[in-house]
Amino acid sequence: MYHLRLYVVGQTPSAIQTIRDTTALLNGRFSDRYSLEITDLLKHPHLAEADGVFATPALIKLSPSPVSRVTGRLGDGERVLSELGLGTGLKQTDGCDYAVETANTEKGGDS
Repeated sequence: MYHLRLYVVGQTPSAIQTIRDTTALLNGRFSDRYSLEITDLLKHPHLAEADGVFATPALIKLSPSPVSRVTGRLGDGERVLSELGLGTGLKQTDGCDYAVETANTEKGGDS
């Protein structure tokens, strides 16, 4: 079971589209083998701070380890899944500009 958190800002058309795209991506790949928390940065800034989120949209794979994140445009489903360590196999969609980070869970590690 995969546990993910998606950060968006408000209910803008862009945020709504990101939620739809992310949900479709995860449903297509994992069906019912994932949980997705959708978190509005405006309502829960403390969660974003705790997760180290400074830009949106941001999709974080919380478990299983290692924690990983993709920030920015999430339109390229295959690449998003690959960068989160969730494999590939989806048809590539339009271009994507985003940054990827993987948290080092070892004591004293930096990413």
